[in-house]
Amino acid sequence: MDCLKINFEEYVKKRFSGREIPKHVDYIYVCSEYVYLVEETRRAKIDDINKIHGILDLLREEIIEGKKIKAIIHSKRGFDPMVYRLMMNRKIAGANCNEDLKRKLV
Repeated sequence: MDCLKINFEEYVKKRFSGREIPKHVDYIYVCSEYVYLVEETRRAKIDDINKIHGILDLLREEIIEGKKIKAIIHSKRGFDPMVYRLMMNRKIAGANCNEDLKRKLV
């Protein structure tokens, strides 16, 4: 994996300094062909899915330009079946551990 990892938490705090910070993902990996949006969480929730969709406009303007977008929720405690079903409907991948996340960053 030869990707640039961006701590999006820090980026958004600087970008929206003094203003209301929008919901956003934790990390972005910018790779040769794809930009991966990664939300880190203990247990995946519907709000995590909404964070991914809520930040796409900002990314299109500032980072993405010509790259394909893939989203991953990295949940260390697994996925509730209902949340997982919603993730699949919205084409969001799930990763249960660090190794699984690395495999998905292709």
